This record gives sequence, structure tokens and C-alpha cells, in this order.
Amino acid sequence: MKDRWFEDDPAADTDCENFRITIWNHIDRLRRAHFPPPRNFLRAHLTMFHRLPGEYMEQILKHLTEVAAANRGITAQVPGLRHLGAGVAFTIASPQVERVHIELRVTFVSWPGGQDLRKWQPHITIQNMVSRSAADALHSTLRMGLRSHPVEIVGLDL
Repeated sequence: MKDRWFEDDPAADTDCENFRITIWNHIDRLRRAHFPPPRNFLRAHLTMFHRLPGEYMEQILKHLTEVAAANRGITAQVPGLRHLGAGVAFTIASPQVERVHIELRVTFVSWPGGQDLRKWQPHITIQNMVSRSAADALHSTLRMGLRSHPVEIVGLDL
């Protein structure tokens, strides 16, 4: 598998219908290849909140359903990389994604804690909980072929 950021992906230079799916598949392949297998039980995703209280699950699901219905087809850019210290992530840029996060945060105002109280920096983690040298190596490799690409956010999930 090549760890270059779509440099050799034929869909990267076309307008084909499956372009965004191809990009998500590529990001997910990178995650499966570089995320420690015992800790990798999710496909590639963008995390908006790390922890929401289970006792409010019905309210949370109702609001997520409403927000998802009102925000179909969100397009974001994947403009760069973020070094996490013990991993690597693709950065995400999208005013609509930011607005959705703000709307959810206002609704969930008293629930988020810990990591969710920090400034939100949208990203898709493809490597985490590895040595600094492993993160440095992947970051350097991906940076060599890095080009900004659109990606479609297709839904909200818990």
C-alpha cells in the first residue's frame, strides 16, 4: 500500500461520481494500516464529541437525527496534516461542519467534559498511541504527497 496522499489515486484527478467515496476508502485504509489494531475498532471518522452521558441518550439521538436531516451533503476540505505527538491526523476545514459542531455544543452545553471542553480542531485520526518516531515517519511520508481534497461528511453517529 502506498502512504502517499492520493498522489497515485486515479480518481484524484477526475470528476467521477465515486471520488469522495474513494477518498474515504483511502483514509480508512491508512487508518487500518497505521492505527494499532487492538485499539482500532472504528472506521475513519471525524469526532465532534468524545463523551456524552448515556442517561440522555434519547435526547441526544433525537437532536442528532434532526441536525443530520438538516445538514445533508456537507462538503469539507482535507487541507493538511496534524501531528498529534503520538499519531497523525488529516485536518478538516468546513464552515458547515463548524456550524454543526456549534449547534450541537449549544444543545449539549452542560454535558461535554474533558477533551470536549478544549478548542475543537476538526480532524480524522489515522494513527494514534504510537511512538513519536513512528508518528514522525508517517507524518513525513504523507506530507510528501499531500494535496488538498474535498471529502463529503455523510452523517452523524454515536
